Amino acid sequence: MEDSELDMETVSPTGSFLDEEASASIESEPIVEEDEEDEDLYYIPERRPSLDLGPSPMETGALLFVERPESPVASYMSMRSEGIGSSVNLSEDDHTRIHRERTDSFSTCYSVDSDDCEIRILKVKNKDGADDDNTLPELKEDLTDTPHPSLTIPFVFKAICKVLQLLKPLGLETFRMFLWQRYPQSFSTSLHNMDIVDIVDRMLECYSLRVSLQITKTLLQALEAKRLVDFLEDMERQNEVRFELSERLKMMYGEIKCSEEDKRPLDKIFTDVHMKSVRDNGPNIEHEVMLIQKPETMEGEDSCVKDIFSADFMDKNHEHLVLLYGVAGSGKSMAIRKLIHDWSNQKTHDHITLMLPLPLRQLKQMFGDADITFLDILHSLYPETKKLKVEDYTSKDCKILYIFDDLEEIAEYIEYQDTPLVFDIQKCAKLNILIANILRDQLLKFGYCLFATRPLVHYCIPWDTQHFVFEVLGFTEEKRTEYFKKRFRDRSLADQVIAYVKSSKTLHIMCYLPLFCSLLSDLCQSIFKNQGPQAELPKGITHIYTRLFLALLHDYRKERIESINTQKFIMTLGKRAFTMLEKGEYFLSINYHRDEGEPLDSCEAVTYSGLSTLFYTKPLLYMEERMFSFLHPTMQEYVAALYAFLMFVNEDKNVFDPPKGKISLKLKTKKGPLEMHKYALEKSLSCEDGKFDICMRFLFGMLNSRNTELIQQFFNHTVKWNIGLKDVECLIKKKMAGKQHPDRTKNLEICLEELM
Repeated sequence: MEDSELDMETVSPTGSFLDEEASASIESEPIVEEDEEDEDLYYIPERRPSLDLGPSPMETGALLFVERPESPVASYMSMRSEGIGSSVNLSEDDHTRIHRERTDSFSTCYSVDSDDCEIRILKVKNKDGADDDNTLPELKEDLTDTPHPSLTIPFVFKAICKVLQLLKPLGLETFRMFLWQRYPQSFSTSLHNMDIVDIVDRMLECYSLRVSLQITKTLLQALEAKRLVDFLEDMERQNEVRFELSERLKMMYGEIKCSEEDKRPLDKIFTDVHMKSVRDNGPNIEHEVMLIQKPETMEGEDSCVKDIFSADFMDKNHEHLVLLYGVAGSGKSMAIRKLIHDWSNQKTHDHITLMLPLPLRQLKQMFGDADITFLDILHSLYPETKKLKVEDYTSKDCKILYIFDDLEEIAEYIEYQDTPLVFDIQKCAKLNILIANILRDQLLKFGYCLFATRPLVHYCIPWDTQHFVFEVLGFTEEKRTEYFKKRFRDRSLADQVIAYVKSSKTLHIMCYLPLFCSLLSDLCQSIFKNQGPQAELPKGITHIYTRLFLALLHDYRKERIESINTQKFIMTLGKRAFTMLEKGEYFLSINYHRDEGEPLDSCEAVTYSGLSTLFYTKPLLYMEERMFSFLHPTMQEYVAALYAFLMFVNEDKNVFDPPKGKISLKLKTKKGPLEMHKYALEKSLSCEDGKFDICMRFLFGMLNSRNTELIQQFFNHTVKWNIGLKDVECLIKKKMAGKQHPDRTKNLEICLEELM
């Protein structure tokens, strides 16, 4: 083969998309003379250094170096591998030149180095003589225009792949052909054997993210796939909203306030809560003194926060409505905060396009009884959603999770009998009507809804609404210790608090509630701050229970003080607690009232104050029994003690009946707390099962001035007692010295600690 033929094969590689006849006709065209300024139109880059593979096994001593003769055709570029090839000036007498402006041959788009690696170094000049790499409209990119930060490599890669997967085999093959023909500078060989992943990967190697998307749209338009173009643009718009929404949620839910001066990242303080995939597990009945038998309840599988609307959950279950419920302080709001935080930081739930938290308490304050559309609610809370189309909210490709916390805030306003149906998010209605239609599964049919609520509220959901339930049960044994280690940065202080909690069995049991752990940590932190790290923590439990009682009652009083008599509510609830305690009952069927006088409103006790709970027992055939109980047996004992204390202070009545045969005339004439405590102590010691032991601790603890200051807001008048704590101590020590009740001695010692 002659040198001219060899050079001609190099210039026209077999990868050209032109057929042989077209190539031959182009090669036989007359020579076009060009100016010398076109000599640098194509160049060969400097060859990369060869790998040093060590000494060659071949014997090279006898080889002679022969200089390669210069190509006979001066118009061809040198293909020497020693360095950069230089162009030779063309003369009019050169009759073997080819038309070098041919753009459909890959030899004009690529330079080949000695390692057969393709290097894209095409130089094209525009009419003004300046270099221009973007000859096609979709390849033009304004570098001064900063792309949206949501435009990332993972998104663009997934978006283009998803669109191409929607093409039929014939359409995909045509897309490959168009891509090869229209952009030969990037695709040197046929794409017939390349799959979607390889095609998209090649595009992202050659072009920027925006150009890759534009190329995809251009070719889809050439395929007349307008629907797929719109689909790709919808994904881009939704991705922008997703990014902006994530940034907002990071600021809203990224930190948690541990104290007034201490804000911590959520990941540094959050401790996973125990959850079960079934409702009605019943309350925690673990007790320090009593062995309480709980009615048989349902059993579910253990779950955690990341299981809520996970990809696996959505594949196995078809429910679009999930209830996250549990007693007050069990950690529902923290679980929701963790769910939102992880999604906004792309840790979990990537399959969810948008996550929109809608706290019902906030919505109630913002809109009240005004008529408003659901779309206006979204735009008010999250202006980023204004970019979305109305169709996006009903699209199956745009998965939106709406999170409604504090359902108990508007539960009493939700009705179904006379509530009009609402199917359109642009239709005006009151907030309670919108929520009722969401619970009916009418308003957000294509969305996913998560409602967090306390027990009792979830029973108002229509029977025909399919929903799934996760019940939050608080901290497990090991999670309680983990929480305190995260809460206290100083390891020595954390160990001190953990030891303090374990020193009291009741405190350790009650730490199953995250709210209780938080209040206890606040108390210990305040003591360490004021008294130093070596300060002694309080031995009694009355103070922390009083804080828990007030914390649960605070929101209830704040929102409903105008319509509810708080004092009357406390006394009614206290009477129920005391009556049940006298009878040794910790669970009561609410199908009938066994108390005399005005019955207790279970909705107020369970939903609004959070001091009690309701649950169904395990169904027997077609029968279910709904049971009422307090948040915990010790909470029942605290409320009973508070009731007895307030009855004595406000109404001068002693609810503890004196034991028969031990009535003293001297006791009858005495007035003061010592009289009540004597009768109470006698009643407690007369109970062999110890059902009044914890109640006695609270009753004596309420004499402590620190605790009296907290509960004096429930007094009808200012109380001034002349009795000192020493008299009460003498009363307890006298009972201990009598040795008539050896099994109660330990509890009497703890009663002494409550006075300190």
